[in-house]
Amino acid sequence: MRSETCFFLSLFAPNPTPHLPISYYSEGVGVGGWRPKRRERRPPRIVHHPSDVVVKVGNPATLSCRADGSPKPTIEWLRNNQPLETAKRDGQLQPMILSDGSLFFLSVEGGRQGQSHEGVYTCVARNSAGKDTSRNASLFIAVYFIKPSMFV
Repeated sequence: MRSETCFFLSLFAPNPTPHLPISYYSEGVGVGGWRPKRRERRPPRIVHHPSDVVVKVGNPATLSCRADGSPKPTIEWLRNNQPLETAKRDGQLQPMILSDGSLFFLSVEGGRQGQSHEGVYTCVARNSAGKDTSRNASLFIAVYFIKPSMFV
């Protein structure tokens, strides 16, 4: 007569994530273990495209961009079809890419073409499965004219 034992295992995940499913595998009677399932790779897909903004010089601005995919895509930005520099240079505040992929300008700069933040921006999402590119969004510098006084 053969005796068999049956075990039940319950798992509790305090912070479950849909990105790391677990599966059980067995290698014969009574031998088994747990291992992570292979993640499904999905190319990036832009789910929130940036929109045009008009900003006064010195004010903050944000261009939003969000993408999904697996593995999680990295976001980079282009300005006038050139990779955007996000490091500080010549005392000018450069925009920074936030954790959600948005591009944040602490203080929008105007002035000469090379120093102005004005331009056409594009968000590019990449991962090992591919890339996706957003629609273009323009950042315009608001121009205010002061009307001369009518009194002399």
